[in-house]
Amino acid sequence: LNARTAKASADRQRIARDFNGDPAAGVLPKYDVVIANAIAYEGIDLQRRTCAIHHLDLPWEPATLQQRNGRGVRQGNTLDVIEINYYFARRSQDGLRFNLIQGKLGWMTELLRSQARDTNNPGAQMEMGPEELLLLISRDPEKTRQRLTAIRAKKEAEARAKAADDASRLLRSINARLRKAERTEDAMDAKRLRLEAEERLGDLAKVEPEAWPWLEHSMVVRERQLLVPPAGAMPVYDGLRVGVPAKWTPERVEFAEFGRITGTSIGVREAGSAGWSAIDLDRIEALGALPEHLALPWPEDDEDRSADDLEARVRRLYGDWRDLGWSHASEAFIARWWPRFAGRIVERLSRAGSWYARQQRIPVLVGAELRITGGEELRRGELLPPTEAGWRRLLELAPGSGLKWSELAEAGEYWWDRKLPRDVLSAARGAA
Repeated sequence: LNARTAKASADRQRIARDFNGDPAAGVLPKYDVVIANAIAYEGIDLQRRTCAIHHLDLPWEPATLQQRNGRGVRQGNTLDVIEINYYFARRSQDGLRFNLIQGKLGWMTELLRSQARDTNNPGAQMEMGPEELLLLISRDPEKTRQRLTAIRAKKEAEARAKAADDASRLLRSINARLRKAERTEDAMDAKRLRLEAEERLGDLAKVEPEAWPWLEHSMVVRERQLLVPPAGAMPVYDGLRVGVPAKWTPERVEFAEFGRITGTSIGVREAGSAGWSAIDLDRIEALGALPEHLALPWPEDDEDRSADDLEARVRRLYGDWRDLGWSHASEAFIARWWPRFAGRIVERLSRAGSWYARQQRIPVLVGAELRITGGEELRRGELLPPTEAGWRRLLELAPGSGLKWSELAEAGEYWWDRKLPRDVLSAARGAA
């Protein structure tokens, strides 16, 4: 009995007559068995001769099951007992589905009987999740349980990795807004950018520490520029100090100080060294630093060892200032060591050969006059320090110096490794 054999109601009635027969009219039954699909759920009565009902599959709703049974279990059946069979396949969800149907049916019956308003249906709740269902139908439950544990651990790790990467992107957007707020001359725009940054800091605080543990460490973004690696690695900034286990000998700690940020790289030096080099985001991520690595005490002998190393570097300095390796140094490092070694550095640079002297572009204040020079002329005045304060002093003196923009730009590149603003001479032009 399906849509092909019983397209219309008359077809279903004919099949029902051929199954039930008509004793009063002397018509014997033609069929002893009816195999039906959903088309027999309603509109056909088979109760007169039905002695057994076999459910070869199970629906999800008790109403559907009642409709099936109702083809034979209804008024007019001549038998006192009708056998109803449900078939459960091994390692399947059939038993679970049957219990779910029975739970729903019992709840609905009680609800209608008592007219209760409570719509909670504990009997119809799915007590098993997908993992429990897999264990139910598994040929080897223990092996399946181990596999499920591994899958769950992998998904949890992936979720943490995604949360960490999202946190890194969010911190980068905060950093960009705050740095733009510092540069803009529009007070309203600066206020808007800071408000947006604070809102995002609030979102950052919602990230689970297990996934991204750098919230407290990153609050420095309000005052200074950060370089933020992807994948939730440690954000870094000028002046940050950290001690991490050595790669090949974890019991030994390697200490490092971070310096100046340039694009997507940052300066770094080892404790006890006066030389700086630039590392990129991949190198920062590879450090594998954790919050606890920020709390390790800085080596007490760093000052003495750094002084010895700097002394040796100055002795080797011949004519190119950049050989000293301070292009990527932290502001605090240069501010600490320049006053102590400025005299010896000037002396070494002033003794450079003629070729090196011509390449030097060092800003010197001779009286009230700013000059860009090199060689022996360095001894005639006071060098602007290669610090943030020295850079700002250059910008202040530039408009009234009478020097060309190109000369000042060359000094900025050589002495500070910085780009000179294009409008640095506009004040002088305006006054003229």
